[in-house]
Amino acid sequence: MRSPSVSRDPDAALRVCVVANDPLARAGLAAMLGDDAATVATAALGDDLAGTYEARNVDVLLVDLGADPLRAAAWLDDAPAVTVPAAALLPDASRVDDVFALGFLGALERGSEAPVLRAALDAVARGLVVMDPGFHRVRATVAPERMEALTPREVEVLALLATGLPNKLIAHHLGISEHTAKFHVTAVMTKLGASSRTDAVIRAARRGMVAL
Repeated sequence: MRSPSVSRDPDAALRVCVVANDPLARAGLAAMLGDDAATVATAALGDDLAGTYEARNVDVLLVDLGADPLRAAAWLDDAPAVTVPAAALLPDASRVDDVFALGFLGALERGSEAPVLRAALDAVARGLVVMDPGFHRVRATVAPERMEALTPREVEVLALLATGLPNKLIAHHLGISEHTAKFHVTAVMTKLGASSRTDAVIRAARRGMVAL
């Protein structure tokens, strides 16, 4: 399986597959993204998103879960883990946590405009985590989980983690040793209760600590 296109040519057309059950939604999104210089394929929404990604030979999936929150929730409840670069279009913010828990790197509001979608999909194709600003605002009204506060240096490290930088480049950017950078990354993961670097960024995005 191909890895996220972290080194993709920024001037090349983004290869997107629009995945949705509604054929009108597929056609509308494909036309909108096609007008924004992205090459687009389409597919019906199923369980095998990895197979769709490989078969269409694309950089990223845009998965439209539909306008009905109940149907979107039903699909999320039964969906397997998502192992390829993918962003979900959601009718509301009620299942954002579940979207990220499944492995999606992006959660966007249905009705987002083409430039917003294009920028978000480009980021997801590079392995970055993206959440719709409107979802951030909704989540800000919910009391956050209790966690040990990050130090100012750890906040800097988290921001660099969210850009996908390895420890060596984090160290170079902050003017510290690679060993110290690794120490701070481990501390960030521990405080966020994360099992990996990607999980740390996802957990931070859920809490509104990083916005990409």
